[in-house]
Amino acid sequence: MAIAVGVTAPSLAPADSGPVAKYEAADFAVTGGADQFLRKSGNNPRATSEGRLLVMYGTYGTGQPPQTASYTADTPAHADRIIVPVRGEPCVDAPPKATFGRWPHFTVAVDGTEVISTFATSLHWRKVGAKVDLPAGRHTFTITFDNDYWNPGVCDRNLRVDYLALFDVHGGGEPVPLPQLEWAPVGTPPLSDSAAAAQVTHQPEDRPENTDANNYVPSDSELAAFYGSRDPSGRTAVQFNPLTQYVTGRPGLTDPSTDDLIQWAAHKWGIPEDVVRAQMATESNWRQSTLGDRQTVPADWYALYPPQAQIFGTSDVYQSMGISQIKWTPDNSLHAGTDPLRWKSVAFNLDYYGASVRYYYDGLCSWCTAGYAPGQEWNSIGAWFNPQPWLNLGQLDYIQRVMGNLADRPWEDPSF
Repeated sequence: MAIAVGVTAPSLAPADSGPVAKYEAADFAVTGGADQFLRKSGNNPRATSEGRLLVMYGTYGTGQPPQTASYTADTPAHADRIIVPVRGEPCVDAPPKATFGRWPHFTVAVDGTEVISTFATSLHWRKVGAKVDLPAGRHTFTITFDNDYWNPGVCDRNLRVDYLALFDVHGGGEPVPLPQLEWAPVGTPPLSDSAAAAQVTHQPEDRPENTDANNYVPSDSELAAFYGSRDPSGRTAVQFNPLTQYVTGRPGLTDPSTDDLIQWAAHKWGIPEDVVRAQMATESNWRQSTLGDRQTVPADWYALYPPQAQIFGTSDVYQSMGISQIKWTPDNSLHAGTDPLRWKSVAFNLDYYGASVRYYYDGLCSWCTAGYAPGQEWNSIGAWFNPQPWLNLGQLDYIQRVMGNLADRPWEDPSF
């Protein structure tokens, strides 16, 4: 059935000018879910594209095939970007059903090849996208909503889709910021600071107390001290992890929010941005002022920690500081040279974290024990907590906690 009702949504951003092709989701053919969908039209054209959208509200977990919307068309020119604006309506599954995450999950495929697999994680319109290499010609585009759920009287998980657009950025089209949804392949060099910044979609600030640290730009002398600092064996940070030569803490963003800097680090280092969001929620709830790992230290060490890490009246300090909780000791046996930038700068803290995670992911850890190999996504996240020995119980428990935050997405909660 098709029902026309009113709905509002944000207007198109200027970056949407000049797509190679654009296909309204309301024109897609929908199958699955006992024809349960809405083609909503008659809306203000300043809201949705052409005042229309498609609401996919699926199968209610009845065992029917996932709901699929498809469209076949002749694209007039080559495209290297695909963009789909979506909105999600969340619903928490009741036991014993256990779908991962409360938000609608969907995939986008071109000619049967999946190019996007992600969640619609906001009640507001958000663009998701991917790089493609799509020649001109006839193509079929498919959107599949595969985790529908309905809890009568409680909530109903639905997916809203506005349109699907193709761009040719390298051919002179408008640059389109894309979310970082996947891990960059093993061995991929980090993006430049400016290239990563160009992919950031500005988000409001959830942690206004981070503002000063968000805006802090490391000086040349501070970075020189970081690069030149040596651990007890005499190695510099770059000698231990060659990726730290790319750590700058200088995104070049104006008045960035905490989420902006998380996006920047995710793009720069090729780590899915929602994984970074979840890990930062696990470490600090995104608070740069967070202190952790209380430890009794010698008197000569105590004075070397910043005042906010010293516990007055004791010989104890907090060794871990900042949004990712970088742990440091005055002998540089842990994360050499990261103090004071680890607590002064959110961008530096995240930049260093990204280099560290990619160190494990890229297979650079020559001292890691049995079971270690390049390309281990979750194990590399867990290595930030404790890499030695590989797959230790603390590492595995930490992975589960980050996975839990990825599923629960606390940063989407108004009370976060």
